[in-house]
Amino acid sequence: MGDRNELLELWGDVLGASDDTTVDEAVVAELADYFDIDRDEARSRCDDYERHTAEEWADHDRSTPDGLIDYWNRRSPLFGILMSHAHQYSEEHPASSVDIAEVLADRTPTTMLDYGVGPATSSFFFERLGWQVTGADVSDTMLDFARWRAEKRHSECVFLDLRERELATGAYDVVVALEVMAHVPDIAATLTRMRDALTPDGMLVFNVYAPPDGPCGHLFVGNHHVIRHVRSAGFERRPRIGKYYRYQRVEHNRVQHAIAVVKDVLRHNAFVAGGAQLVRGAARRVRR
Repeated sequence: MGDRNELLELWGDVLGASDDTTVDEAVVAELADYFDIDRDEARSRCDDYERHTAEEWADHDRSTPDGLIDYWNRRSPLFGILMSHAHQYSEEHPASSVDIAEVLADRTPTTMLDYGVGPATSSFFFERLGWQVTGADVSDTMLDFARWRAEKRHSECVFLDLRERELATGAYDVVVALEVMAHVPDIAATLTRMRDALTPDGMLVFNVYAPPDGPCGHLFVGNHHVIRHVRSAGFERRPRIGKYYRYQRVEHNRVQHAIAVVKDVLRHNAFVAGGAQLVRGAARRVRR
């Protein structure tokens, strides 16, 4: 695949756009078909997904794993995620998968795990680029919709329920987790599972979108909640891909592991993050 415009066109094609159908129209039509509702209702739910997700988040106890899974099994998060994918085509929202595909362009496509697969748009996109993709999630709603979309697209992506199956050990050359980590209740255990699923020297790519005013489903504020655990799980940091962190699986001995734990606990914590935020705020005021 060539330049960024071609990758964006591929993203739009995966979403169902055509000469006669815009990306937004394709997303609305697909949601309407799947949920057996008219397109006006589907459009309304897409446009007003923030209100619907807020109501669904508030109507249940979300402090337990079962409560969180219940939320992701509702419909509204799916409408919001898929509409965000449509906005990525115009780059109104960051085109996550396109950004990563540009960096992976020189890497021979092999096996990839799409962790927190959601509606699987990224899985289909990377499959079209030659990757053998497995999508994993804890939500029946997401997985059922992903499988339905895969059948429509004659996709060979494989989907697995993380509540029922463990990830295969050493099976994937790349693990991507896009807009996922801020929703994970047990970061350290999740990173260990990702590490074990990677081949030796395999690559983990993820972002942490956790602002103070983040949408429903975010379990914490600040990326330090995740970053402080990554190296101790058996990774070394590599150059970032824009807002996306990139780590490589490595083998640490006990001393290296202990050093990584101490360094990252001291470097990535609420105190340091708060200080950095104050410095950035002051710098913005000076620039004005």
